[in-house]
Amino acid sequence: MTSPDQCLPHLPEPPTLPGTISLRGPADVVATLPYHLGYQPTDSLVVIGLHSPPGTQRPSSGAHGTQLGFVARIDLPTRLDEVWPTADHVVSRVLAQTPQEVLLVAYESGPAGSRPSGPLSSAVRDLLRDAGVEVAERLLVRDGRFWSLDCAATCCPVEGLPVPDPVEVPAVADYVLLGRSPLRHRDELAGLIAPSEEDGAQDDGRRATVVELGRAFQRSGPRGPATGPRLVGRSRRRQLLRDWGLEAWRSLLTEGSPPSRLDGADRWSPLAPAPAAPAGSGLARPPDIGVLLAASLRDVTLRDLVITWLCPGSLDLGLLDPDLVARAQSVLPADPPQESSVVHRLAALCRSAPTGTAAAPLTVLANVVWWHGDGALASTALDLALADEPDYRLAVLLERMLDLAISPRRQPTT
Repeated sequence: MTSPDQCLPHLPEPPTLPGTISLRGPADVVATLPYHLGYQPTDSLVVIGLHSPPGTQRPSSGAHGTQLGFVARIDLPTRLDEVWPTADHVVSRVLAQTPQEVLLVAYESGPAGSRPSGPLSSAVRDLLRDAGVEVAERLLVRDGRFWSLDCAATCCPVEGLPVPDPVEVPAVADYVLLGRSPLRHRDELAGLIAPSEEDGAQDDGRRATVVELGRAFQRSGPRGPATGPRLVGRSRRRQLLRDWGLEAWRSLLTEGSPPSRLDGADRWSPLAPAPAAPAGSGLARPPDIGVLLAASLRDVTLRDLVITWLCPGSLDLGLLDPDLVARAQSVLPADPPQESSVVHRLAALCRSAPTGTAAAPLTVLANVVWWHGDGALASTALDLALADEPDYRLAVLLERMLDLAISPRRQPTT
């Protein structure tokens, strides 16, 4: 079994979904979950926090207007001795979100009647109730139908109810408008963002250029004592390189048209010609803008500024180099493009990154999608980043934050 730490991507409350997408009951939940997750779950237990719009009463699984809060998914255990450790892990992560009420949705694909989700679903329900958290309902989804496992009324047929056609669920249309469309399986997420190997010499050449240019970005910052002309020259070089990098990020954020979905067509390409090297930098123009963008992320301060720009409020801009912030404010768009467009372009950048240089772009993508509530894609991006560069510190840190189910939008209590 995959360990719970690896397969529990937490989906914090995204800014665009709660408050705008409402659910009318269990049928709407099972119809919209694949759109919320980004893929069709299989052999999983999904734990959902429910809440009501402001000014209404406490949520109820059947109440009109119920909205999704946090969502977390776990692989079903394959052995009975794994059930309670897995349930303990799930519940500890759920309790960290201080929910009032949750809904459990199990997905099965095995032989009919095998009920592999039963032990975990029951264990999670019992532990949550022991902790004072109400479990509104437990649902089971398989073969295009769903069942309410704890319903004692005669309204639930033995053969279950059909999962609604997405076109019949208003909430699904809201997700589609946000550029969300589910993949057939979670494993397909990696194919959307994984760096693609190029032919031999071409891949080696782009990799060498990213490494060389990345070192130039790293060397441009202060290193050791420097005074007089040496300090002025180093400062000027840093300014030129960062201006070059910001111009590349402006291109990514502003050129082309927003795609309708992550793998749709878009006019922006990381293989487009890169802007000319700044006069006086002593550097040659890279072969394409993707190389320049990947290299610019080796400048940690520039990388952190890009993440903060794409995830407003995630970091106080006052903590960054004020000159860099001022230059970014004059170059980058004041408001980032819509989420689907940014994610699409970052995914294209990750796919174009030569192997051995993809950790930084993948980690920036992971930060952005985590900020927007897509824990599954964030987890996939981090797995790829750490496979590319096992010690990339920001990826290691963010992976730990996902493991602990820390919400990027949760403010510390005072």
